[in-house]
Amino acid sequence: MPRSAAFALTALCTTLPACVVDSHDESPPAPPQDSDTAGPLPCSEGDHAGLPAPWSADRGNNYRVVPVPLTAGGEGVVLVTWPPEGNTLWAEGAPVMVVSPPSHKVDETWVQHPQSWTRPAWGAVEVIAVWPGWTVQGTTAPGAGEGGGPAAAAAYDAALRFALGGPSSEGRPLADYAEVPVCNDTIALMSLSSGGAPLLQAVATGGADLAHRVAGISLFEPPSLPELAVAESGAIWMDPDLDDDADGDTLPWNDARNLDFDPASCTPAGCAGDMGTLAYTDERTLASLWSAYPADLPAGLLYFERSGDGTFNVDEHGRTDRNGDGRVDQNEDLWARPLFATSGDTYQVYYSDTMIDAAVLRGLLPLAATHIANPEATHAWWASRNMGLHAADAGAAMPDTLWSLVFTTMPHGPALVERTGETIVYDELVRGGAHPAWNFPADVAHCLAGDIFADYPGPPPDDPAPVGAELQAWAVPDTVNNVTTQAIGGLAPLLAARGWPTSCPESDE
Repeated sequence: MPRSAAFALTALCTTLPACVVDSHDESPPAPPQDSDTAGPLPCSEGDHAGLPAPWSADRGNNYRVVPVPLTAGGEGVVLVTWPPEGNTLWAEGAPVMVVSPPSHKVDETWVQHPQSWTRPAWGAVEVIAVWPGWTVQGTTAPGAGEGGGPAAAAAYDAALRFALGGPSSEGRPLADYAEVPVCNDTIALMSLSSGGAPLLQAVATGGADLAHRVAGISLFEPPSLPELAVAESGAIWMDPDLDDDADGDTLPWNDARNLDFDPASCTPAGCAGDMGTLAYTDERTLASLWSAYPADLPAGLLYFERSGDGTFNVDEHGRTDRNGDGRVDQNEDLWARPLFATSGDTYQVYYSDTMIDAAVLRGLLPLAATHIANPEATHAWWASRNMGLHAADAGAAMPDTLWSLVFTTMPHGPALVERTGETIVYDELVRGGAHPAWNFPADVAHCLAGDIFADYPGPPPDDPAPVGAELQAWAVPDTVNNVTTQAIGGLAPLLAARGWPTSCPESDE
């Protein structure tokens, strides 16, 4: 039976005692038998002498910034986070999760106050990849921001190998930096949104030799394809009111979906979008629409001119609900949010392959729009960032690993109830030989986070697996904080791999 089959709730309950004991049961799990093959490797406690004092992350965990060597030479940077003393799910020490954060938006708060994902009470160690060009506590990762491409994949690979016991650039193991006993015989991997691209690339390229050490891989709402990553499908954040079901389809969050976009046209290579209304304007800058763009990015952007007046109509938030009815109609403009990369003092923005090809074919781009990457550069750039092109190879590299696709009632990106981005990755993992699951067992969520998961149904059945809009019934409720959902998705396979902890943690939120 594939390991992923154990991810189903029924199988999990046959192997984990927590399914039959309550959160206050203090009886320890049975110890592993002594043999050459049974039981985990010993957990290790490091030597912290000579290290600078740690800082405190946003959830109350501690962290240090650590330089790590890249496999092909050079250096990357990771954050190591760990819980306050005395917090751990397992008496022998803390499990380890390697995090791939979103790859194309630099959160400025990270400079002085980085995020951690796991709650302190969960007692986990995180190794978080810091992407090229990002700065944390005065340390800038070598390289330039490049939207989750090969350099980010190399950085994630370095984080993964360091988490499994490889030395830092200072010659020290993970246990030296995390001031708790570290249990990294078996670890978990996790990505958030566009962070799925470097994770999948790293696993596809060099993951096969590490597969026996990886308990599971959780991918949170990957946009997967260029057309979804740049929001040609319409996006959640374009909806004027996320609580108002203005179009009457019972989904209050998708009123800004692109009605000209057909999710059924999408394949692992991309989607066949309707470009009949594509237009260009140099009256606005992308930075005026989204604060993550560089402030000095030149004016000029592509958008869908659907109002017919030849003017790009947006409000101060970049929304295009011109008639104020709470939704974006087919006669109201839409714009795509291209990703961008930096090289020295110059910037390039990258629309999807289909959009840039259509713009050039129709002669929409003036010669002055040098900040918009040409078709050749665009195709080369997306070749490594299109998750649909890497998921099958990643699945083939770790076919027996517990892969899971985690999604919530209200997606954070594309306004598509069909979950096209997640489904593309799911199907490609299957094509590569993996056996992915949707979301995580309900008992894991209840143990780690309690009543906030009271309305969570658990994962859907494997046979037949739900598809398209059917998945909505099995979503994690959006009343749960996304960071909590993301962290539980990463920790769930560790509970299956290490055995259930002595007791469920008390809430620290």
